[in-house]
Amino acid sequence: MSAFLQKRLQKELPPSGNPAELQAKINDAKSAEWTTLLEKPAVRVWTGNKAKTIREKHPDRFIGSRFVITEKTEDQSTRIKARWCLQGHLDPDFRKKIDSGLCHSPTLSLLARSLILQVLASKKWTMCLGDIKGAFLEAGPLQKQFTPLFAKQPVGGIPGLNEQDVIEVIGNVYGANDAPLNWYQTFDQAVTAIGFQRSQFDNCLYFLRDSQGELCAVLGAHVDDTIVGGQGPTYDHAVAELRARFP
Repeated sequence: MSAFLQKRLQKELPPSGNPAELQAKINDAKSAEWTTLLEKPAVRVWTGNKAKTIREKHPDRFIGSRFVITEKTEDQSTRIKARWCLQGHLDPDFRKKIDSGLCHSPTLSLLARSLILQVLASKKWTMCLGDIKGAFLEAGPLQKQFTPLFAKQPVGGIPGLNEQDVIEVIGNVYGANDAPLNWYQTFDQAVTAIGFQRSQFDNCLYFLRDSQGELCAVLGAHVDDTIVGGQGPTYDHAVAELRARFP
């Protein structure tokens, strides 16, 4: 609860125009975020004549972007975090995605969360909470029907990029309207492949049974946050597989 309240109270910082020491930390956070996006890869940068050609040929395929910058408090220390997000309301395919039902993704219900906590308490299992880093970036490339897609540079720019450079979005990025559903499908495929069975009553609730059919773990997922608990070698193996897939 304390961590939740701290997150809600975080104040967003402006991307530029800050005191020099703070601005340096913000720029470092931007660079770290951009490096992650390039490594996944979720974006590609075009420069020079190629960038100019893209702007002339695809003026209707651009979406806005911004950095969401916050100061996070963790273990009595603070750090600056920057997340590059697309402005989904400017998505050229927004209407198509809505009509196709791609803007809706399941999340863990209150009833399912209560069930997980009750199982953990009844079984005396240790509760483990997880936060999957860069979850949406794990959802693979964009669907071909929504490409090409290009992003305008955010206010304050991106360290290392010329203002005339063009960003092509090639993966699932935060702010994209269909990214939550694409991530859910990726996560669901991964955990069911490991051996978890999805509940018939909640798409974000999973159960794991051992070779004798005994319940040995329960798992809940709410976007990129997970709650899991269990016991035994089948559970230990499944958790190891899950951590390897989503470090």
